[in-house]
Amino acid sequence: MVLGWTALALLYAALVFERQLPWRPRYIWLLVFPVAWAYVAIFGLDNFALAAGTTVVLLSVTTVWTGWVFWRYRTQTGSSSARFLAVTLGLWALHHLDYPFLRARGAWNPWGYFVDALFVLATGIGILMLMLEEFQEGLRTLTALSADLGPGGSESIGTLLERPLGLRGVRGAGVLRSGPSGPELVRGSGVAESWAGQLPPRVAAAAAVFRGGTSVLEGGRSADPAAPAFLAGIPLGRVGGSPMALVVAGEVAAAFAVLDQSILAAVGAQIGAALHKAELSRTLEQRRVELERLSVRMIQQHEDQRRRIGRELHDETAQVFSALKLQLGTLREVAPDPLAPRFDRLLELVDVGSRTVRNVAEDLRPALLDDLGLVPALRRAKSRYGRAVHRRRPNTSAWSEAGRPRAAAPAGGQDKGLLAKSIRGGSLRAGNPDPEEPGPAWRRCTSRSPVPPAHSPAHG
Repeated sequence: MVLGWTALALLYAALVFERQLPWRPRYIWLLVFPVAWAYVAIFGLDNFALAAGTTVVLLSVTTVWTGWVFWRYRTQTGSSSARFLAVTLGLWALHHLDYPFLRARGAWNPWGYFVDALFVLATGIGILMLMLEEFQEGLRTLTALSADLGPGGSESIGTLLERPLGLRGVRGAGVLRSGPSGPELVRGSGVAESWAGQLPPRVAAAAAVFRGGTSVLEGGRSADPAAPAFLAGIPLGRVGGSPMALVVAGEVAAAFAVLDQSILAAVGAQIGAALHKAELSRTLEQRRVELERLSVRMIQQHEDQRRRIGRELHDETAQVFSALKLQLGTLREVAPDPLAPRFDRLLELVDVGSRTVRNVAEDLRPALLDDLGLVPALRRAKSRYGRAVHRRRPNTSAWSEAGRPRAAAPAGGQDKGLLAKSIRGGSLRAGNPDPEEPGPAWRRCTSRSPVPPAHSPAHG
């Protein structure tokens, strides 16, 4: 009776190890069966061979079943420890069958009991080896789930789903999101790709991590033949504003059963934080690209506005000054001699206004910048700035010869402002070659917009 209980306990432990088989109340009848059969065999059967043979067959079937569970685990995972344990249990089951024929007749005394002790020792060693192998697999699970979660990691849902597929017995993985109508598949890999239409009932049950916030391990047979034998649900926390969970489907539960729920919950929280950080990084990158596009559009609009204002100054205001100069020249020819100096002064003022308008148009949109690029435009701005500063510094006296206060020279900040005004907008349009000598484009630019001499009022 006790030996039957031990065999059934070993069988149930093997099923739990393989696929996380849950406990059900009807399994109590399996514990009652060895007691009932022992009573029948002792008090109800007079034939010793029938009673002992039936008991030995039941014990051997239970042992073979346990060995078959471990052999199936070996075929799914390639575990050498499971193969050793399956072979040991198979040989032990065969050794059980010789009891009615040999040991009951005294043929194996005491060697049969020594062989039983060796099988018990071998089974214990196999279980110990399998547990050590399971702990190593649990370490691999932690490594696979938490890999690349450092500052330089490439965290994404695709990367997250690729990691569990390398574990023993894992057939697929999917990321679920808590939606208005229940869990929704965000992305899946392996067998989880078929969950896009409608989640299988067992997958929906494993998604209960949304409510409890703790990991869920489910296994056992299902009415749906396509349903996986084992599911592990790991909460990831809130990612992108809604709770998410990682559901791993496989044939065996050893990769996750060795890990405590608190460990799985901590790993899930770490993965969720990494995914949330990756989501924020992607959003930030999108905003950066949008800001760059907006900046380019603003620069283009500013350049278009400068070009339009410069064209209006050249085509309208400069033409008005030219017409005014022609009219003043005509009037000067017919005016009396006493008025000639006044007309000359008016012509000088018109020239100053024309040069000022031309300089403003040149500062708004330098023609040299379009012809030769940024470097020649900077050289010209530097030369203009140097001439302007040199013109303001020859006489340091605060009083003029006429006894009037001399206008103070602009400060260094104003000189820098003049240079900045000269090259305004140029730094954003770089890219043309830097010629060593001014070419024809330079001569065209200087002939079209000549640089005024140092004594010109345009630089005053």
